[in-house]
Amino acid sequence: HLACGVMLEVPALLFQLDSRDAQLMKQQAGNQLAGAQLQLRTAQREYDRISGLVGQNALPQQQLDALEAQVDGAKLQIAAAQTSIAMASKAIADATGRSPLAGVVIKKLMSVGEYATMMPPSPVVIVQDQSSLELKFRLSESSLASVKPGDPVTVTIPSLDQTRAATVAQISPMVDPRTRTI
Repeated sequence: HLACGVMLEVPALLFQLDSRDAQLMKQQAGNQLAGAQLQLRTAQREYDRISGLVGQNALPQQQLDALEAQVDGAKLQIAAAQTSIAMASKAIADATGRSPLAGVVIKKLMSVGEYATMMPPSPVVIVQDQSSLELKFRLSESSLASVKPGDPVTVTIPSLDQTRAATVAQISPMVDPRTRTI
C-alpha cells in the first residue's frame, strides 16, 4: 500500500485494478480462435477435396463456391478472435497503474476497494518529481546588491530533512512596500 511521503522509482507499481473480467474475455477469445482455426482447417480440406471433383465436372461449381465462403468466413472469425485477444490483453495491462516518473507520493486520493473509472479518469495518487523544485523566498531590500541570477545557494528543508544546492534563477524587480523585501 502506498502512503504519503513514499519515494518511488520508475516504474513503481502504484495500484492494481481487478482484471478478472478481462482475463476471462481473453480466455474466451482464445477458445474462439481455436474454434475458428479448426473451422478453417476443415473447410480448407473440404475445399481442396471438392475442387478436384468440380474440375472434373463431377460436382457443381455452387458447392465449391459455398466452401470458399466457409473458408473466407473462418478467416474472418480468426481475425476477430485475434482482435478480441489483443483488446483483452490491453485491458489486463491497463489494470496495472505504474508511476511514469521517480518522485514522492504527495497525496493518495483513493483507497483499496474504492471504485475507479477510466472515463472520466479517476486520479488515484499524486506523485511529485522532486529532482527539480521551484523555491520562492523573500530577501531584505539591502540583499539586492549582493544577490544576482546564477548565484549558488544552499537550501535546507527541515520537513523533508534535506539540504540541497540550488541556483538563483530570477530576482523580482518589485519591492514589497510593507516588508521592504524582494
